[in-house]
Parts: sequence; structure tokens; C-alpha cells
Amino acid sequence: MEFRPLIEKISVFFIVLTFGAHAYGQTNAIATGNWSDPLTWSGGEPTATSDARVNGGFTVTIDQSGETTQLLTLAASRARRER
Repeated sequence: MEFRPLIEKISVFFIVLTFGAHAYGQTNAIATGNWSDPLTWSGGEPTATSDARVNGGFTVTIDQSGETTQLLTLAASRARRER
């Protein structure tokens, strides 16, 4: 039995899995700031292949033309109940 073709297929699978998972991700706003500032985001500035989430309580200003993200989620902050 020839194992080389099987090993090649498994190798290709893991390469695609590794780079495919790395290419897609999500970054969350962790501070109020400019979109282009990597310190505003948990995983750096969003790109066309990543999702961006702006959590309640933060304001992110789009400060340059051409800013992009695959999916933008705006999360509302929780209302505080007065007792």
C-alpha cells in the first residue's frame, strides 16, 4: 500500500486548515478610538476577511476612507436598573 498520496492529502488538509483559520477572525473594540488605530481593537484593525464587534460603551470613529470589515456587529450596552 502506498502511503505517500495519503500523507500528501493530510498535509494539504492541515495547511488549508491552519491558514484558513488564521485568515478569518473577529476583533472586538476594547476602547473608544479611531477605526484605523490597532489599539482600539483586540485583534488589530478589522479587514475584509475579519468580523468587527463594537461593544456597548465604546465609540469607534471611521477616520479614513476605504475602511472595511466582513461583518460589523454593534452590541448595545446593558441598561442599569435602579433599585
